Amino acid sequence: MDLEGNCVVAVNINQNYRVVKYSTDGELLASWNGEGEPTAIAVDPEGNSVVAVNVNNTHRVVKYSTNGELMTSWQVVAGVIETNGITVGPDGEVFVNVNNRHRVVAYNTEGEPLGEFGAQGSEPGQFLYPQGIAMSNAGLMYIADSGNNRIQAIQVRTH
Repeated sequence: MDLEGNCVVAVNINQNYRVVKYSTDGELLASWNGEGEPTAIAVDPEGNSVVAVNVNNTHRVVKYSTNGELMTSWQVVAGVIETNGITVGPDGEVFVNVNNRHRVVAYNTEGEPLGEFGAQGSEPGQFLYPQGIAMSNAGLMYIADSGNNRIQAIQVRTH
């Protein structure tokens, strides 16, 4: 959802990758071509769309303005086979699930790596194939830890 409550969706229809925005009444408000195959989408505090994509087996984060203009794009850390969750913190930091590495990777608003956390396992703070991620306004991150059949809530320190 964007700041006005509109639904923003990344879609793949017959290899036509797009970002689409609908009003709360279901009216099509905007649609623009995306870069690569979308795997997850989030909206930052300014209302910009932040999309995890796969471009020729290279995983990237792409940020679009509220009207669909490409703002920035960066590659997710090396060794990534699958990204399937993305969220944005209250201060604009971007967090991406890296499924095959059982981790979450953090970036600043410009795409510079801030670090990563998690490891393969079943203890608190460890994951087994995390599948989704969401963030509250207070910085509480919820991670769908699919291999362990649980949701983990982690307080993230924001800047």
